[in-house]
Amino acid sequence: MINWLNETCENCTITELNEICKNRGFLSPPPKSGRDSLAEFVKLRLLSEQGLTKTFGSLPTGMLDLLYILGITKKHVNIEELYPFFNISHTWFTNKIYKDAFLKIKKNLVVKGIMLIREDDQRGFYGHKCKWNSYELYFPEEIAKHLPPLALTTVKINTSVNQPEIGKILLGDLFNNRLEADETIRTWLPEFSVAEKKIKFGKKQSPSYSDVILEITGKWLKIKSPKTQLNCTPSQLRRFVLESIPEGYGIIRNDLLDMFKKFACSFTGNEADEFFDAGTALGFLHTVNQDGNEFLVPNLTPQNLDPVIAKNLSETKENISIDSKTRCNLTALLEIAKISDVTTNGTCLCFTPSITKMGIVSGNLNTSDFFADLKSKSSLFLTAWEKVKKRKDQWIVHSNVSVLKLGSMDIKAILLSKSGTHLQELGQDYYAVSNDVLPGILKHAKSHGITPKLLS
Repeated sequence: MINWLNETCENCTITELNEICKNRGFLSPPPKSGRDSLAEFVKLRLLSEQGLTKTFGSLPTGMLDLLYILGITKKHVNIEELYPFFNISHTWFTNKIYKDAFLKIKKNLVVKGIMLIREDDQRGFYGHKCKWNSYELYFPEEIAKHLPPLALTTVKINTSVNQPEIGKILLGDLFNNRLEADETIRTWLPEFSVAEKKIKFGKKQSPSYSDVILEITGKWLKIKSPKTQLNCTPSQLRRFVLESIPEGYGIIRNDLLDMFKKFACSFTGNEADEFFDAGTALGFLHTVNQDGNEFLVPNLTPQNLDPVIAKNLSETKENISIDSKTRCNLTALLEIAKISDVTTNGTCLCFTPSITKMGIVSGNLNTSDFFADLKSKSSLFLTAWEKVKKRKDQWIVHSNVSVLKLGSMDIKAILLSKSGTHLQELGQDYYAVSNDVLPGILKHAKSHGITPKLLS
C-alpha cells in the first residue's frame, strides 16, 4: 500500500496535492514551497475517513457506480479497462481515448482523494501500451468501506414475510425423494449424495447449512449471465444489488431490473422470468402485495428452523437413523453428519459417531447447544464424546510410524541436517518418522556416536 501512496503523490503536481487537501478537508497543509513535506502530509491522511462523506456526495453521475464495482473486485485496474465507463466518443486514435479517460479519472477520482494511481514501469519501448493507458488505478478497501449505500427505490413492507424452508426442497435428495421443483432449477441445482461415509453437496464434502446456501445462491445469481467486467462477475453484481436492499424492504420488479441494467448484469427476453421464478421457488425472493403494488423482498440467507434434533431417534448399538418422516431439519442433519460416519439403509440415513471427526471439532462441540441436545437424545453420541474427552491432548501414533526424542541440540543438528525431510516435528523434542527410513537414520546417528531415544 505504501508504494501506491508514494506513486500517487509522485504523479500529482503541487497544485493537485493541494486540491486533494481541499477536497478531503485536510486542514493546515505545509507551505507550497515544500513539495516533499506536502506529499508526506497527504500520504499520512489519504486512507483516513476524513472528508469522504462530502467527497462521495460531490462525485459526477456514474462515478459512484464505478466505485461500487471496484469496491467489489478489490483489485487494481488499468485505464484501458476503465475508459468505456466515461462516455468518451470513439476515435481511431486510441492514444487520445486513453488520454481523455486518464484526465477524467484523475480529475474526478484521484484529485478528489479517493483513488490511487501509478504508472506501469514495464511499458518500455517494445511494450504495447502508450503513455496514457500504462496507468493503473486502485480503489483501496480503507476508503471503499465508507461508500454510501446504493440508492434504491424501496418501500418498507408492513406485513411479515413467511420464510419457506429451503431445507424442505433439499432434504428430499438425501432420501432419494426429490421434491417437485421447476425443471429449469433442477438442471443447475446441486444434489446431495452420500459417499465415503460423508454427505456431499455437489462437490462440497461435509457441508454446513451456510455452505449449501452460498453454493445455491451463487448458481442462482449466475442464471443467464452476461460477460464479466472489471474482474467483477454478474453474479457478484446481482448479489451486491440485492444485498443493498435493506432488511424488511421491498422493491418493484421493474426497478430491480433497471438497477441490474445499470450495473450491466441484466437479462434479455424472458430470461428474467427464469431468474425470478427460481428465486421465488428457492426462497430467496418473496412477493408481497401492498398499496396496490407488487414488491419483491429479497433474502439471500433464508433461515432454516433452529437445529433441534428429532425427539424420537431410531437408535441401535451402532448408529442412529433418520428417515424422511422424522422431523429433523437440514441444519441439524448436516451438523450430525460432520461428526459421524454416514451410510444409507433403504430410505434411512444412518449416523455412526466418529471419535476422529469429533476430535477435530471438539473445541466447538464444547459450547454447542446443538450437540448438547444431541447428547441428551443419543447415548451413542454421549459415550463417544466421553471417549473424546479422555483422549484430549494425547498423541495418536499411526501404524508404520515411530517416534524419536532428540534431547540435545547436537543430536538435532546432526540428524536434521541429514534427514530433516523425513522427520515430522511433534513438539517438545519429539519427532515422528516412517519405519521405512528409520534404519537409515539410526545408522547415520550411530556413525556419529549418538543414540536417539526410540519411543515406539
